[in-house]
Amino acid sequence: MKKKLLYLAIGILWWSNFPLYSFIGDKTIFGIRSQGLDGVRELAGWQQIIYKYDEDSNYGTLAIAVEYARTFRPQQIADFLFGTDCLRFSGSRAVREPGDILADYFGLPASFSSNVFVSPHISNTIVDFNWFQAFDAYLPGLFIMVHAPIVHTKWNLYFQESNIDPGTAFFPAGYMSDVNIPAADLPQSVTQALRGNTIFGDMDAPLQYGKVFGRQTRNRIAELTATLGWNYNQPTYHVGINFRVGAPTGNATDAEFIFESIVGNRHHWDVGFGLSAHAIMWQNKEEGRRLGLYFDSHISHLCTSQQKRSFDFTRNGNGSRYILLEEIESPSDGELLINDVEPVNQYIGNLVPAINYTTLDTKISIGVQADVVLKFAYQRDGFEFDLGYNFWANSKEKLHCRDRFPENRFALKGDAQIYGFTSNDTAVALNATQSQSTIFGGQGSGNANFQNLNADNQPALATTPATTLFQLNAADSVALNIPQLQVRGSDPAILLTDADINNESGILPRAFSNKIFAYAGCVWNNRDDFDPYFGMGLSSEFAHTNPCNNAACSQWAIWFKGGFVY
Repeated sequence: MKKKLLYLAIGILWWSNFPLYSFIGDKTIFGIRSQGLDGVRELAGWQQIIYKYDEDSNYGTLAIAVEYARTFRPQQIADFLFGTDCLRFSGSRAVREPGDILADYFGLPASFSSNVFVSPHISNTIVDFNWFQAFDAYLPGLFIMVHAPIVHTKWNLYFQESNIDPGTAFFPAGYMSDVNIPAADLPQSVTQALRGNTIFGDMDAPLQYGKVFGRQTRNRIAELTATLGWNYNQPTYHVGINFRVGAPTGNATDAEFIFESIVGNRHHWDVGFGLSAHAIMWQNKEEGRRLGLYFDSHISHLCTSQQKRSFDFTRNGNGSRYILLEEIESPSDGELLINDVEPVNQYIGNLVPAINYTTLDTKISIGVQADVVLKFAYQRDGFEFDLGYNFWANSKEKLHCRDRFPENRFALKGDAQIYGFTSNDTAVALNATQSQSTIFGGQGSGNANFQNLNADNQPALATTPATTLFQLNAADSVALNIPQLQVRGSDPAILLTDADINNESGILPRAFSNKIFAYAGCVWNNRDDFDPYFGMGLSSEFAHTNPCNNAACSQWAIWFKGGFVY
């Protein structure tokens, strides 16, 4: 009993010290199943029409399906992107907790703090136009089929920020530029900072990718799909095979927003084949009743598509694409000495969000995609009730090639001072880099007194040919109550290369989901030329969304389908 109580106490202590706010999601993009690929919506409602036996004429059907779908389990999507649905941002001079994102990277005041909550949801309104045409007069069982699903999609993180404390702490001269930046001149919330319309310090361009700004919507045709197939139709069963091509009428990813709206399959050509079959398991001809088992499947390859993807850095962990980079060039200007020797390179007065340069054009394909439907159908005099199951999956994305990250031009700033100051407060650009910094802060134990004691390569004393360089100018030293001390640089600076890019961070893992559905409808087949039909369906799709092994999401849907036979 004592041992159990000890384990319980240790567990409570561990949880009480566990970081509640963290950025541990390891993917920079969230992907979904194409709104245009849905074997359930395609098959339900017209299977009594498209598998006709002993027809000697050409026949067909036109149908329109209207569907509304919405995701649930938002926590899983949040975990996929961020590792949590609650994040905490805090500045370098605020009271910080383990797992806090360093607010300085976003230009927020040094004493800033706030909590951010996300509850990601995706909703889709789909109008799917379907046409099936059989050519039994020429070759029994030969058919073509066309799908044109028009989609209105909405993606919303429901990004809510609370407990905002903008703080009054300024950025001292040397930290983000060669002059002091008052807190009032900086963004006052994470919400404002992530919109991508603010710059600060030595930045000459705002955040261009990975932004968050309200709800993202898009209207497009998901894929324009054409099918050529043949069915061997018999009175109580059929087997069929078909060849299918989906043209990429949806949109490719452009990475502007971290939760960007996608219609279709991210602009891949979809090429594959399908198999179908059904068998009447029981029937009562006198009463016109029967019970059938239906099977339909589509297996395809998603061809190479060019997309923009954002990437993190391998050594710096998840979220590192939001760290600030300092641009460094060779040779140095002759004004800086490190350990009394002129360094090979030096900061040139330009800060950039890393994501602006780690968002790259890529070429991506998906090896295999499968959509399989199995259902029982009870039919009586045109009425039908379906109950079934749908399995969907695709393999992990394959990165064929991407643009290269600029070699030996940028370094991770972390919380380093980028300028030092002479005794008369003249600013001199340094070469201090922090190659191990993360989204949570600078490397090591931080840069508490701005001396760059946590800079790369055993930080060395920085001077000019004539004088010592201090970490702060005289005014900021007084304002911060920190004495002027000699600043350090790196000996040498560590620059980033293309090999530092974490390719896996921008690539989606495999995806799979399981769906159950029900449908009820009726065909009025007592007309001479046109037999109308109409029905309604409900479905619920389940996926254990996980950045390691499943990029699918859970969603429910309701749809109506109607049309006529001719």
